[in-house]
Amino acid sequence: EISECDWSSGALPIFIHKLIVIVAVPVSSYALVLGYKNHKTASYLPAGILGLLAIIFAVVLGEEILGETIEKGLTLTGSILIALAHYKNYQICKQLNCSCHED
Repeated sequence: EISECDWSSGALPIFIHKLIVIVAVPVSSYALVLGYKNHKTASYLPAGILGLLAIIFAVVLGEEILGETIEKGLTLTGSILIALAHYKNYQICKQLNCSCHED
């Protein structure tokens, strides 16, 4: 029985990492799909999908299976890919003179 969580054991960073993924995956997925629906361009989707998969795998497999370096590397790589996909989507929006973003 666990009556009290020992945050000094590393449980807090793991909890926060999982919480961020639980929020980031649906929000990023929604934004990427919405961007595709608005712009009819899929060029940024592979980067976004790979990025989401990378951060999901990093959390699911965790440091225990992957090791700290690979887990952090997957998280960082996934985050960069997601940011790149969102940036490319924004650039496409601006090229198309889309009204879905404010300048």
